[in-house]
Amino acid sequence: MLHPNRLHEYQANMIDRLYEHDKTLVIADMGSGKTISTLTAIAELLEAGELSRVLVLAPVRVATDVWHTEAANWEHTADLVVNRAVGTAKKREAAFETDSDIVTMNYENLQWLIEDHLDYLEGFDGLVFDEVSRMKGAHKSKRYKALKPHLKKFKWIAGLTGTPAPNGLLDLYGTTFVVDQGATLGRTYGKYRTTYFYPLDPNGWKWAPLPDAEERIYEALSPTAFVLDPADYDTRPEPTFTDHFVDMSLAASTMSKQLIDEFIAEIGDDAVTAANGGVLAGKLGQLAQGFLYLDESRRTKRFDESKLEACKELVASLDGQPVIIAYRFQEDLKRLQQLFPDAPYLGSGVSSAKGSETIAAWNKGEVPVLLLHPASAGHGLNLQMGGHHMIWFGLTWSSEEYRQAIARIARQGQQNHVYVHRIIARDPYGNNTNDSTMLARMDGKLGTEARLIDGLLGLEASLTKEIQQ
Repeated sequence: MLHPNRLHEYQANMIDRLYEHDKTLVIADMGSGKTISTLTAIAELLEAGELSRVLVLAPVRVATDVWHTEAANWEHTADLVVNRAVGTAKKREAAFETDSDIVTMNYENLQWLIEDHLDYLEGFDGLVFDEVSRMKGAHKSKRYKALKPHLKKFKWIAGLTGTPAPNGLLDLYGTTFVVDQGATLGRTYGKYRTTYFYPLDPNGWKWAPLPDAEERIYEALSPTAFVLDPADYDTRPEPTFTDHFVDMSLAASTMSKQLIDEFIAEIGDDAVTAANGGVLAGKLGQLAQGFLYLDESRRTKRFDESKLEACKELVASLDGQPVIIAYRFQEDLKRLQQLFPDAPYLGSGVSSAKGSETIAAWNKGEVPVLLLHPASAGHGLNLQMGGHHMIWFGLTWSSEEYRQAIARIARQGQQNHVYVHRIIARDPYGNNTNDSTMLARMDGKLGTEARLIDGLLGLEASLTKEIQQ
């Protein structure tokens, strides 16, 4: 469990701001610690009697896991009771009806709450919009129109975002208005638009900012916004690593256990065998990704899409910021290309000319999503000009490949702090997974690959015993 002295000075400033002001738009990059900073402020406000109960609106994955897990990981927030109003209506109702300090709920259920269970808001005086850019179209959003009449119920509101204006300054209005109800940028979207923008066509379909608009908007926004100065990140030269855990399906978990115990598993008419510890590790890795190769021809059985959903959510939360997604298997690449059909990739089968073209486009900021196999990210590959976010969709056993892939963006010339997001498969029964083992290796908690396989998975020992019998 983490001690509060692990918090950075810039996080302490964020906490102070949230504690001392009733309306705050926190603008800080993804992975900068907005969640624990907000939890700390909430804990202090609850203890001081300034707040009674807090509702957190967030993307579904964040509402399901992130707030609950983050609170439990820190000593000073571990006592907070966090209920999750996600899933079935019965589960949502139970979350609100059970005593708690915080209730987290995904944005999609906002209308359900307002239209069918408005009484659940009684007792809530704090409201957090996590990834508040989801409300960028508040002036025309059904979910916001449902919530708007009830915002006055909350005396303390915080909006958290890394990209308050993902598609331009016009988006700032919605993300700010849900926090301060127009106190800084005006009571109506129309007024905001005519104050800071001009129409590009007679019908007013497209608008562009006036020459001094950006400066004026930021000046108007200053009473509400807490902006984390990029200079604060200079104190953190190493990348920030954030792990996002997803549950494997029960079928994939059962298949993993059967392979570990018996080195063979049957799927319909197919028998999948693991001839040795290395093959077994590969099969377990496939299952952690949500699929399994059935034979050497690479026929595939898919078990779940949990990692894909988490990856989709992460990319969406970046609101257009460029991101590199590192994949492991060709099946990973196939599924990622289905999810991001316009994304180029650097990996097996890409010619040198095509690779150079892709790298140049990435570094010019023309590629929102770049798919990358870590074996293709060796020394000398410069990707630091195109973005500062990396998602590990599938980890690698090679520490060298892992370090070198990250070093493609975390290198001299990078103008922003680097964030590395790792999507980790978690066994629903609490058993070790291929991902948890690889994660330990990447974090330096294991020595050699032999120790990894022997010590945590017991693959070689089990195989030797099987042969002897």
